[in-house]
Amino acid sequence: HAGAGTAGNDLVCAALSALLRVLLLECDKHGGNAIQGDGYAIVNLHADSRPLLTGVCDAFKWMSKEYPDYVAFKCVDGG
Repeated sequence: HAGAGTAGNDLVCAALSALLRVLLLECDKHGGNAIQGDGYAIVNLHADSRPLLTGVCDAFKWMSKEYPDYVAFKCVDGG
């Protein structure tokens, strides 16, 4: 959980979880892979998924600026 609210009522956590699930669904559909842990995820997507990945990274960046005490992320372009 992001810690911005109680479990089940944390809007920051809910937003981040929804964004991550979009990426995980894309992995399932288009041959990517993902590793999830407590408070982190590493997602590798096919190059065809770049527009979606860019959009989700932009959303994570926005969330990290709006809620800096609860969100940290790193978007790395693996080339």
